[in-house]
Amino acid sequence: MDDGLATHRPISTVYLLCGLLMWLPAPSIASPELGRLLELDLEQLLTIKVVSKRDENISQAPGIVSVITESDIRRFGYRNLRDILNRQTSLQIVGSNLFPHNKATIRGVTTSHVDNNVLIQLNGRPIREPVVSSMNHDLYDFFPVTLIKKIEIIRGPGSVLYGTNAFSGVINIITREAISETELQLAVTGGSFDTQKLDVSGGVNQGGFNVYGGIRSSRTKGGDFDPVTDELGTQGRFEAGHEGEQALVRMSHNNLTLTALYSDTETDNARSVFALPSTTHQYRRSYLDLGYQTDITTHWYANFNLSYQDYKSDLIILPPPLNTRALNRAQHWLGEFTLQGTLSHWINVLLGGNHQQTEADASTPFSAENSSLYTQWQFKLSSHNQVIAGLQYNAPDSGGSHTSPRLGFIHQFNANWGSKLLFSSAFREPSGLDRYFESPVVVGDKNLKPETIDTWDAQLFYFSGADSFTITVFHSKQKDIITRQPGTPVRIINGGELRYRGIEVEGRYAPAADWLFTANTSYQTNADADNNNDVTYSPDWMLKAGIAHDFTAGASAGLFYHYFAAATLQNEEALYYNENPSGYHLLTLNFNANVGRWLLKPGLEHLSLSLYLDNLLDQEIYFPSMNRPAVNSIPHHAGRGAYLSLHIELP
Repeated sequence: MDDGLATHRPISTVYLLCGLLMWLPAPSIASPELGRLLELDLEQLLTIKVVSKRDENISQAPGIVSVITESDIRRFGYRNLRDILNRQTSLQIVGSNLFPHNKATIRGVTTSHVDNNVLIQLNGRPIREPVVSSMNHDLYDFFPVTLIKKIEIIRGPGSVLYGTNAFSGVINIITREAISETELQLAVTGGSFDTQKLDVSGGVNQGGFNVYGGIRSSRTKGGDFDPVTDELGTQGRFEAGHEGEQALVRMSHNNLTLTALYSDTETDNARSVFALPSTTHQYRRSYLDLGYQTDITTHWYANFNLSYQDYKSDLIILPPPLNTRALNRAQHWLGEFTLQGTLSHWINVLLGGNHQQTEADASTPFSAENSSLYTQWQFKLSSHNQVIAGLQYNAPDSGGSHTSPRLGFIHQFNANWGSKLLFSSAFREPSGLDRYFESPVVVGDKNLKPETIDTWDAQLFYFSGADSFTITVFHSKQKDIITRQPGTPVRIINGGELRYRGIEVEGRYAPAADWLFTANTSYQTNADADNNNDVTYSPDWMLKAGIAHDFTAGASAGLFYHYFAAATLQNEEALYYNENPSGYHLLTLNFNANVGRWLLKPGLEHLSLSLYLDNLLDQEIYFPSMNRPAVNSIPHHAGRGAYLSLHIELP
């Protein structure tokens, strides 16, 4: 790690890099494609669905929300979904030697390497892996990004409508629908670390049927990390590659919708006991959601959804010569009903309920079920004031029932400025392994209570077209944390609490149709019940900024800078040491060009090229070993890389 570089003030780097794009040639006339994307941008930025399960203006939604648009993704580029999410406020994708790049952490809530504090949704429907709750590395690395229309992110609790795991945030991925009668696009990518990717997407919009889907096939070695020391003191190569496919399709006809996802992946890891050489985690996921919406009256409508998910995980947890395997297989059913409408022009009502059931053939087989009822009422007191009240009642099959409330007051000062004062609670049910695991070493408890978190948010916001500015302060209290009590055997218990407080500032400014500036910064600190400070594996400070420019002839460039301070919790009593997991600067640069427009050859306008340059400063990026504190750190991000993609749009 270049310690000298790591001590630079990150803001000075932003100023320097913004100047680079200022020297690029100025555009003349914006392309028609740019105009279309800007119109979509405005609609996508201002209208969201994730907070209240209905379309509403972002300024009136009872949540702290950020939006990633299709054009944001195109301008700044990506290798995978993980790259896109890492640019967002208070958000970082982290992982462990067992589950690399598996966890989304928001606002510093990082008490486990399992992805159980942020709920992932696909078109508003939850995706939860029920055994360890949750393994989502396949989504972060393999999701077919070309299908994404936009991403909506709630920072803060969402359990009042979405239940377990909507704890510190919700990430809702909304996929595209076909616009033309037929569409087909191909993208081939090659680059550093033997990276090879193929993306195929397309759709049909005919006779009332709308179908859009795609597949991503991805293979990469993922980096060059050698030597790395494991918790046995062995030095070797830390593999960080993967290979596999993920496919997704979304279909609709009249009031009926169907979303299906399938992935079959192999990801390098270094076992539960951190021991080299690396091995692979084989993970297969099938997901199906069938939805139907019907109008009851002109002011009321109902939604019915039935979801089925099937998971299979096969990984090695102990080193040679034991090579003990953990093979888990589970099926999860979720049935849900919602009723929405207005009692008057001033009152909007949501009522809903669901029942879910899990059957798992895991290390210890188990069955589990859960039912919940929820409601949210929005009262418009005047043209400038709104009050929100919501509640979820959750009844698992053991551990006791509980409620999660939401309260809020939103005041609009004028057409652009306003404020939000929100209180909300969330919960995380213990996973199947937390409740039912039994071995001579670790014993679960089927009567575990859910973890809970209570959060206060106060936000000042400004929205004007595509320009926006928000400043948010928050305070959270996490209770009944599910943890492990040392002993023989180790017991999984409820114990301890944490307090979080922080501030978030984000803004977006488009001074002209062909320029975009975006930036966010966040600071958080936390403490336990004994007033020990900074006790989670999260940085206290993040700073992220991007500048994008659209040229004539269908070309664009996007530069993005990230600064992540060092994780506040370090393994200070580690026995073995790798690179220091200090703060780091991550810089990316993305170029897009339509070949036909660039070369003035109309016959080639169906071809475009993109070049994504990752980690331009070639930082050695390590992160604390979350799962095995006997080692101070593990590799977190590959070195400098270049990735060239050819995109083909077929008639």
